[in-house]
Amino acid sequence: MKKLALVFFTLFLASGARAMDTDKFRYISMGSQDAPITIVEYTSLTCHHCADFHLYVLPLIKQKYVTTGKLRWIIMAYPMDKDAIMAFQLVHSLPESKREEAMSKMFSSQKHWIGKTPEVAGKMLGLSPEQSQQAVQNKDIETALLAGSYHAQKELDVNATPTFYMDSKKFEGAMTMEEFDKTFPALHEGEDQPAQKQVTTRLN
Repeated sequence: MKKLALVFFTLFLASGARAMDTDKFRYISMGSQDAPITIVEYTSLTCHHCADFHLYVLPLIKQKYVTTGKLRWIIMAYPMDKDAIMAFQLVHSLPESKREEAMSKMFSSQKHWIGKTPEVAGKMLGLSPEQSQQAVQNKDIETALLAGSYHAQKELDVNATPTFYMDSKKFEGAMTMEEFDKTFPALHEGEDQPAQKQVTTRLN
């Protein structure tokens, strides 16, 4: 994984990184900020295991825990390759309200756009060729993605996708719904469950 860290660092420097508010280009948040438990997921849009989790397990988690106010779910971009960087640039060029759905579209159509041009990938999201090119040329989005990935790898030891964090504890690998329930038993406790400590990752 040292090679991957070097790639992130090299691209990060080449992107002309500068101080700025990058939150909106780095994560997607679902659920109430007042939820007693927060889970942060690091994911890559070219990861097949991430795709399976997002398409078949995350909807169940949302229904059972997010919409009921028990859980806040944060999706952090962790692109594992250049195709994933491109895909996240396209997703984050959209209004925030459309990004979650856009991620699902990219996951469900991986075989159609991985290894293809931005125009082909952007078409999956309803973007014109011109809009797709504008997205991948947006240095603010690129810088935010690379800075976030570099921080996650160096400070949080994230080196695979998907990786989950809850209360400073790291869990790696895609899960079935049954495995998720067993991994995070705090979600099953009563309404008087004390608030959990926030995940030790930064969102800015």
